[in-house]
Amino acid sequence: MIFEVQNIAKKFKSDLLKSSHQVYTDLSFRLEEGKITGFLGLNGQGKTTLIKILFGFLKADKGKVSWIPNKDMKKVGYLPERPIFYPEMSGNEFICFMGTLNGLQKHEIKEFIKREITVLGVDFDLNIKIKEMSKGMVQKVGFLSSYVNHPKLLILDEPLSGLDPLSRRLLKNKIKDLNDSGSTVFFSSHIVTDVEEICQNILIINSSEKVYDGSIKQLQKSYVTDEFWLKADTMVTKEYAPLEIKGEEVKYKNTQKHEILQYMQNNNIELNQLRPHLIDLEQIILNLRVKK
Repeated sequence: MIFEVQNIAKKFKSDLLKSSHQVYTDLSFRLEEGKITGFLGLNGQGKTTLIKILFGFLKADKGKVSWIPNKDMKKVGYLPERPIFYPEMSGNEFICFMGTLNGLQKHEIKEFIKREITVLGVDFDLNIKIKEMSKGMVQKVGFLSSYVNHPKLLILDEPLSGLDPLSRRLLKNKIKDLNDSGSTVFFSSHIVTDVEEICQNILIINSSEKVYDGSIKQLQKSYVTDEFWLKADTMVTKEYAPLEIKGEEVKYKNTQKHEILQYMQNNNIELNQLRPHLIDLEQIILNLRVKK
């Protein structure tokens, strides 16, 4: 299941003495099935607004959202940016409640919880009431409930907010596992490194408009520099001073490539890896915003 956004416009009217706020003027894109797509923009750029439009919580001023083949909420998982759950429920009760709403049997939900709390490293008692949980605990409960129904489409709005480094790592690994198992993921965030780490595609918005929609790798390739990284069995740094050393890799100018490779061949030095130096995704996005 995927969706297509067509010519969406949304404006929020403010007080009589203040000007209205235009969130989108003419946004169009299609979510690619089977991929993790990062939805990237600064805070206040309308990411949560678009997600609310997708679900029908907000109505667009113009344009439409088309669900392909059709909208079936039992095949969609969702974690909102600021999850507010029933405070008197325990974590277990809430996940069971969400599973039941999606047509799962009690034994299926219990098996899911038993399996997934190990995967996510949930180290707190799910029998605690939600009102007594920390922000990170609530976030984990919300994340678990978002995919209890084995969704075809998983929409996550800032899912890593409020989590410690270990929990962030476990959730990112789980998101990739869910994608490998067949879930299409729409991952909204303002943290570039998170998007770069787990997403294949990216949708970037700035000043109410789309500035890029497509493959992260293709975007990075369009910003290839005149430098390359080299990894070999024997370091060649004694003969050729590198621009930078990072672990077992060394960086050189492209103008040195032929000479260095010839030297390695003449001295029977095995080449393990040769790759172009790509500009950091965060810098690329800053460049796109400046151009915009």
